[in-house]
Amino acid sequence: MTKVLYVSKPVEPPFRDGSKNLVRALSTHLSRYDAQVLVTRGKGAPVARGGRAVEAVDVLPPKGMGYAPRLYDHVPVFVHLLREREAAIHHHFFAPNPRSSFAARLVTRLRRVPTVHTLASAPKEDLDVRGVLFADVNVVLSRHTETRLLEAGVPGERVRRIPAFIEPPTPSGVSPAETRRALGLPLSGALVCFPGDLEVGGGAQLLLRALAALRREEVIVAIAHRPKTPLSKRFETDLRAMSAALGVTPRVHFVGETPRIHALLEASDVVAFPSTSLYGKTDQPLVLLEAMALGRPVIVAEGSPAEELAEEGAALAVTPAPEALAHAIRQLASDEGRRRALGERGAAAVASRHSVEGGVRAYEGLYDELLGSSSGG
Repeated sequence: MTKVLYVSKPVEPPFRDGSKNLVRALSTHLSRYDAQVLVTRGKGAPVARGGRAVEAVDVLPPKGMGYAPRLYDHVPVFVHLLREREAAIHHHFFAPNPRSSFAARLVTRLRRVPTVHTLASAPKEDLDVRGVLFADVNVVLSRHTETRLLEAGVPGERVRRIPAFIEPPTPSGVSPAETRRALGLPLSGALVCFPGDLEVGGGAQLLLRALAALRREEVIVAIAHRPKTPLSKRFETDLRAMSAALGVTPRVHFVGETPRIHALLEASDVVAFPSTSLYGKTDQPLVLLEAMALGRPVIVAEGSPAEELAEEGAALAVTPAPEALAHAIRQLASDEGRRRALGERGAAAVASRHSVEGGVRAYEGLYDELLGSSSGG
């Protein structure tokens, strides 16, 4: 079958990066195309969960690539793109940035291979969008980013919207009480989980202010974040100081990065991610889709790309202000029926709008268009 080469961070464990997880899900579930993915030299193909194995191209440096790859990390990738002759399509997954986009544009012009670029994370607000786009078709995950590209003058035929998708997580089989004990959380009180970045969007700070407004309610907050940059520790220190100043320190628990993230989501009464900016994350954060798939009620911020998750009542979009967020948490925490109904709508929305099968159909249809065919066979 026709091959597609996916250009991304190494598609190998640990699978804790949104763009990498999208590539794994897509590449291992293609039905009419074969996939090639990049891995670190000496590593094998990614493990397929219910899908098929894919061909691993081991060209990435043995020391690995961090959250923000350095210039020389890209060199072996683009040398391979210039030399390889098997793939009919190059499909890039990364947040647009001048350095990577310049190199990708150069390869595209020299090779003349049909190219797709999935904007796994939206560009920085101050970035010249048109100046960093290089592909024949640019795939966005949300209307928010789609509108931004079109308003910047990107031709409509070069923009396609395909929502993020996930493989639903397997229930942990662990009781909420067991998970709370394992993570050192109190056994009583409504548990609100913040599963996101501390550096961008102000969501964690907003949640602490909302918690301060919930003085009469028994609510605790678990902050589960992955340190992506050297600044992460400073932000955590600032948040701890903020908790003390607000008088909520006993009710705030910094879980950090945990292999029990799905169990934590299951144990949570509410999953709140009220960040106003999702820079560095997918427009529909995969962890929120996983929480919804597990039937947990999710809160997002109005005006953010994640607001689209609240369509048809699948999540709750609130004004990003402490009082509004506190009111939403209060209503959900005190009403099990409301939580259950919201969780059920969220799970149904993920199954219908964010399934791997739907994502594969959309991408394979796009590949067909680029190759001028009706099948990748």
